[in-house]
Amino acid sequence: MMSHGPTLIYDKSTLQSLTAKEADWLHHHFHVVLTPTLFMEVLGNLKKESKRGKKPEEEVAILAAKIPNYAITPNMFYKELVIGDLVHEQVEMNGKPYLGGGKRVQHSDGSYGVFFEDMPESKALRLWQQGDFNALEHEMAAEWQDTLEELDLSAISQSMKWAESHIKNLKTPEEILAFIDKALGNDAYKILLMALQYLGVPSNHHARILARWQHFGRRPLPEFAPYAAYVLKVDLFFNFLIPRGLISDQRASHKIDFTYFYYLPFTTFFTSNDKLHKQMAPLLLREDQRFIEQPALKKDMAALTEYYESLPEEVKKTGTRNYAAWPPREGDFLVSRLYDQVYGDLEPNWRKDAERKPEPRDPEEDKRILKRTHEIMDQIKADK
Repeated sequence: MMSHGPTLIYDKSTLQSLTAKEADWLHHHFHVVLTPTLFMEVLGNLKKESKRGKKPEEEVAILAAKIPNYAITPNMFYKELVIGDLVHEQVEMNGKPYLGGGKRVQHSDGSYGVFFEDMPESKALRLWQQGDFNALEHEMAAEWQDTLEELDLSAISQSMKWAESHIKNLKTPEEILAFIDKALGNDAYKILLMALQYLGVPSNHHARILARWQHFGRRPLPEFAPYAAYVLKVDLFFNFLIPRGLISDQRASHKIDFTYFYYLPFTTFFTSNDKLHKQMAPLLLREDQRFIEQPALKKDMAALTEYYESLPEEVKKTGTRNYAAWPPREGDFLVSRLYDQVYGDLEPNWRKDAERKPEPRDPEEDKRILKRTHEIMDQIKADK
């Protein structure tokens, strides 16, 4: 069952650090947003030699087993969202993930809803957990590794020669971001054209985007298409950091690390043990977001596992829906403090909700839910 907890994005370093049980509790108490970057990093292990003497397929299966497919929401690829933000309507950046492939369905009572079928990423993870990989996945893993090997950060540094006169006096990441924020608010037409080029927006969309931009008053990019502006900001930030010597141009994986930042608008918390993430993520997060260092999260998940395993058997037999619907209210757990940060100002807040015993299931309500589910499935089949 999907967690009702706050949204969380983690990188591969976090996933690797957790035991299977710790990962279970992480997904139990957080609504995990699966980024395309993590998905490909896990799959990329198919083409990497194991340091533990295991087959590559076994390594991927071990990582996939820590990602319960029922407890994640795969986020749409950032480029699809960028194009949607420019062509159709603004992408909301409110800490909630963006799902693709929803289908509008009508219920028997005349109301409408949106139905999401099992996401391809969830299906793939389920198969990977069983060690089941097809030829296309092996090919994708090989292409991912080739991409890493072909990345040339020194070439990016050379390509930024045009900006040297603008950034030569910028000495810190904070100063670079301030410069970019100011620049994105100026010369709206020029910045929009830059965005179309930098973000690789297909040319067949350009005329429609420009017409829409004119229709909405030729506003600066952050007002017209805030997510596209954000992604452009992330890309410029990375490209400016290299020639200023603030990150090395000798480690191609830095570029992959930075792609996690494309998805920060769709989460409340981001956790990693990567040095670059620790340094740069807090500069890109909103005030209502937080970066969590992986060792602190790992320690808390270990303590949480020990706490739950120490509960009396008669308590554990009641099921996690009863004894672990919310984080512990006693003790000093990081997860509980994070819940306070997100839900502490609500009335009633989560701690008061946790005092209430779960209401017993209503058999009649279960029947109504099942009936509606069958209606949805029948409509989906009829539309195919």
